[in-house]
Amino acid sequence: KAQDEAPVLGSIVLASVLLKTGGYGMLKMCNMYVITFTKELITDNLFMVLMATMLCLLQSDLKKFVAYSSVTHNTMLLILLFSEYISFEIGSIFLMISHGVISNSLFFMVGVYSFSSLSPLLFKQDNIMMISPKLWYTCMIIVFLNAGSPRSVALV
Repeated sequence: KAQDEAPVLGSIVLASVLLKTGGYGMLKMCNMYVITFTKELITDNLFMVLMATMLCLLQSDLKKFVAYSSVTHNTMLLILLFSEYISFEIGSIFLMISHGVISNSLFFMVGVYSFSSLSPLLFKQDNIMMISPKLWYTCMIIVFLNAGSPRSVALV
């Protein structure tokens, strides 16, 4: 909700700095304490990832789409941190880096589209490909990277 109601610059700062600080703190805390309910936490977080993904697919507001996508990335980060393997900790660092770059790019693109069409709604973005095809293709590449397509850092 905070990313949705904040201005675009606030959403970019939230996705890049504040969420990464919390993720780094979780990385340090998970190493200090043994979590006894690891399997239950991973199962709950997988369910939350599924629900956030479904909410993401149902959005017509582009900013809400990016915000729910960010929630999905951060929940996947928790799943990686709750599993107690060193390689998953390294994967969580890569996921934090990719989320910081990709989510910021998506929030920037949503800001550009909202400014040009005066609306963040998806169905109001009908002529973006005709007006600026390079910007549209760039946005599509960022969306595919956000989805964790092969050859991207988000495919962890």
